[in-house]
Amino acid sequence: SRTFLIDRQYLNLPIASDAPVRRLTLVVDGTVVNDFEAAITERTPDFWAFVDVSRWRGKHADLRAQRLPAGGAALDKAELSNSLRADEPLYAEKLRPQFHFTTRRGWINDPNGLVFAGGEYHLYYQHNPFGWTSRNMHWGHAVSRDLVRWTELPAALAPHRFGDWVWSGSAVVDAANTSGFKTGR
Repeated sequence: SRTFLIDRQYLNLPIASDAPVRRLTLVVDGTVVNDFEAAITERTPDFWAFVDVSRWRGKHADLRAQRLPAGGAALDKAELSNSLRADEPLYAEKLRPQFHFTTRRGWINDPNGLVFAGGEYHLYYQHNPFGWTSRNMHWGHAVSRDLVRWTELPAALAPHRFGDWVWSGSAVVDAANTSGFKTGR
């Protein structure tokens, strides 16, 4: 385990595709706020994954890893920063497609909802922000006004602490609240 005082926006994590996958838990003020699996490494990483920790600024957080070998230094390489760690400028990497939507980091798969609401298209998609495989299944979220230029937002749905991943589904705009799920505004 490693304790941080959160004073920056991102917690960057070193990931290597051939490193053992470990369960990581981020705990803030005694509450699990993120529970995921990642191939965190103490060697030179293939890429850096990240957790946006800005909502807990000023608080102490514990990053815990299961099954790290004695003396393992993978957690020591995790770092707080106000920018995402990368070897090339984000979204301008040599092999990144420039026309279709791509996520900042990690694995992307099935689009699970494309809806139009509030003057924007909302794209939801299967996403593993911590690796290149179908683990840690989240629903990523991006918005666009023209279906060409996209802004990636924080995950819309994330696995909960019992390990259930978020798989396929769909999204709808229920403007008239026919489902009865809407509360508040």
